Amino acid sequence: IATHLPGHLNPLADLLSRQWIDLQLRRANHPLAAGAVHFICRRLRCPSPEIDAFASWTSHQLPTYWAWGADPCSAGSDALAQSWLNRRLFINPPFALIRRVLQKILADPPAQVVLVVPDWNLEWTKTLQAIALRSISLPPSLQLFQPRRRLWKLRAWLIVSNP
Repeated sequence: IATHLPGHLNPLADLLSRQWIDLQLRRANHPLAAGAVHFICRRLRCPSPEIDAFASWTSHQLPTYWAWGADPCSAGSDALAQSWLNRRLFINPPFALIRRVLQKILADPPAQVVLVVPDWNLEWTKTLQAIALRSISLPPSLQLFQPRRRLWKLRAWLIVSNP
């Protein structure tokens, strides 16, 4: 019979479980290198966003950001639970949440979204082509991911409500 033991009574299992959770968050979150948001906005010819959604204390690119969980320096947690209406957002979501992000954009339209997603899924590409003002390809050679080991081809999309 399995029973729960507090971490201080079973330190090895506690350590391993915490490492596993940290690994899962790192796999889900693909932070961009410093300055990537401003580079992308210059290329898209758009104003800088006001909020970095899906960020963390260590990965936020803008002074105001929404964190995954509790973070005393963030403006809020869980970007999908925040109101996006009439906001200017930078969104580099965990890839597993892209479909939900698109649903949120359609249901709670921000004033402006700069959305960075992998350039490999036909389903979300069709949706984005229908709603975006323009997009740019971000080739792997730009090494926008931090740490610089990701070689995915990305596309940044500019979505503006009532352009």
